[in-house]
Order: sequence, then C-alpha cells, then structure tokens
Amino acid sequence: MDRQILHLRVPAFPVAIYQVKDPSLRGRPVIVSAGRGPRAVVLSASPQAGREGVRRGMALHDALRRCRTARVLPPDPVLFDRADRALAGILARFSPLIEPRRGGRLFADLTGTGRLLGKAPDVARAAQKEIERTLRLGPNAGLGTNMLISGVAARLLRPVSLLDVERGREADFLSPLPVGHLPAVGAQEEGRLLDELNIRTVSDLAAIDLPHLRAVFGERGGLLYRQARGIDPTPVRPPERTPAAEADETLAEDTHDDALLAARARELLERCAARVRAMGMAAGRLHVTARYSDGTMASRRTALSPPLPGDLSLFARMEETLGAATRRRGRVRYLRVRLDRLSPAFRQGLLFGEGEMAAARGGQPAAGPRGEPELTAALDRIRGRFGGGSIGFGRGRKEERAAGAA
Repeated sequence: MDRQILHLRVPAFPVAIYQVKDPSLRGRPVIVSAGRGPRAVVLSASPQAGREGVRRGMALHDALRRCRTARVLPPDPVLFDRADRALAGILARFSPLIEPRRGGRLFADLTGTGRLLGKAPDVARAAQKEIERTLRLGPNAGLGTNMLISGVAARLLRPVSLLDVERGREADFLSPLPVGHLPAVGAQEEGRLLDELNIRTVSDLAAIDLPHLRAVFGERGGLLYRQARGIDPTPVRPPERTPAAEADETLAEDTHDDALLAARARELLERCAARVRAMGMAAGRLHVTARYSDGTMASRRTALSPPLPGDLSLFARMEETLGAATRRRGRVRYLRVRLDRLSPAFRQGLLFGEGEMAAARGGQPAAGPRGEPELTAALDRIRGRFGGGSIGFGRGRKEERAAGAA
C-alpha cells in the first residue's frame, strides 16, 4: 500500500497566533523577538515585514532599520503551546497517527484511511478548512509518500495552498530546489562545505555517488544520498504518552518577590502532588519553569530518589529547584510545575531502625517527615470532599500575604 503522508505548517506561526489574538495586527508588519537588547534576533516576521527585508534570525536592530513601523512583540510560549495542542487535536480527527512538532507543524499518516475519509488531497483540504474555521489559522499542506517530501512541499507554499507530490515524482520534485531545502543540510558548517564543493541544487547533490559523499561527510553522507533522491523511510511517530501532573499560572502582576514566587509555586506543587497521589503514584522528577517579562524561559529539573508522593517532602525539593529556575535578574510573569517519572507508590516496612537507616545514607534525611503519609492522606480526603482550595499549608499563604502587604 502506498504511503500518504500529510504535513501541515502554519507560516510565521508566532505572528499568526498573535494576529488571531489581536485582529488589529493583521495586514501590519509584526516581528516576534525576545527582548530588544543588542543581541536580540527576529524569531518570526509577518509577510508585510518580510517584504521590507526582515528575515528570521536577523538581528532585531537591523530588522527595525529596514522596517521602522514594525510592531515588536515578545514570544508567548504558553499561548504558542496552547495553539500547538489545538492544531494537534483537530488533525487527530483525520488520522490516528499524527506527530506534532512545535511551531505550528504537524505530520499525519493518511495511509489506509481512503475508504473512511476519501482521497488524501480531499482529506488535506478538509483539515485545512477545519483549522481555518476553528482556529482562524491558514496552514500550508504538503502531501507525499514520506515525511521528507511532504515537509519540503509544505515549506515551499505561499500563500496558503496544497501541493501533492505524486508517487514516483519525488526526485523530479526535489531536483531543481536549492540544496538547503533538505533537512540534512541544516548545519552551517555543512552548508559551507557544500558551497565549497559547488553543490547548489539537489540535482547537483544527487549526481555524487555514495562513496564520495561518505568520504566527505562521514555517516551523514548516506543521509544526504537518500534525501537527494527523495527517500525517507522514517515513520510518523505519535508522541509518547507518559503519566505526569502539571499545573501552571500566569501571575496577576510580574514580580521578582521570592516569597510570592515561592508561595505560588507551592500552590501549583500541591495541585500536582494531589493528582499524582490520586493515580496511586509517586513522582520521580520535579520540573519548574519560569517565564520572565521579556519572554525568556528558564527551566530546572530535579531527580527525586526515592520517588516522593507527599507535599512536605516535595516542598523541600521545590525550594532549590525554584531558586535555580528564577536566578536570573528580572520579573517573572509565569510559573509551571510538573511532576513526572511516576512510579507506583507503596510503603515498605524498615528492616533496620531509623537511626541505622540514616547512618547508611551517610546522614541524609529520610524521604519524608514522620507521619507525612497520614497527614497527606487526611488533607486529600478534605480536598476531595470540599474542593482543592479548601485546605492547604499555611506557610505558602502566610508568605503570599506578607508579600502582598509589602
């Protein structure tokens, strides 16, 4: 059975998301960039800015010299992640095998869906229309017998449209394109080397035999050889679904107050830990992510060994992880806490006494305070009956009130 791989791609994804959020930005030059410092670069630009010479990766100060009327916006990872998830949810209605990529890019394997959904080009158009109707985004669509072909096809298209590369036409489709369209020619040093060898188009690359490519590029030579001929056996891989608990919050006001950040992070951690315990699990890793006012993200993670289910034990590990994630000077706008690497929670009796166990650990404290499981279970029963916010630890709320009074 012939493979049918669809690739959907939203051009200038960050800008497109902002234009959905604020329709007044449509038709205007817009640039997305993290900060305005001397090292800031363009992350995305609208077509209007592109016509003025603004390109992705360009220094922001150069971009603003070319397009003085451009509106500069910081990246919003939370908003972008939400849009990515919405795109994946829509495309999942058309195929059981989808591979979401960040930045408004998705692959879907339509092989064998013809009897249920119709021909692949019709399915692609239906998916485009549904995304346009639901999310007001206009994705380009590429169809091919593999991910390489469909991905290149979708990148070539402007404005929104569909390009279907028929089976057997893969090499002809790629042949006249600049060699930089191949994913394997992404690194700058490889691009320079190809340029030094006077390899300009994919057809130039395809004219070189495999031994010579391997002699120059090593193992990557085989990948270049296959891609130049439109060969790509890579399957569409759905994301692995591993159990985890996550909670996030956009703060009412940007702040650098450590006490307030700690209080918010503990509230998020309480919610995550309660979900983990409801699954009968314990957490093996803690993630803390902070987003600053200028859009910069900072993330830290801590391994929890042994895995921890209780709030008090997790609070102790939270302090150091949060401190590492918020070490940068500046105000924090957003916090996210995640517990993963979950494993079944169980209590095991101790063969030796607590003193002997502490000595065996080199003086390290036990996994949690004495009586923590019973306390945690009681709190969970109260929250289950009266709601998640009905009871909590006083330390976080006291710090929050003190920060607010200051």
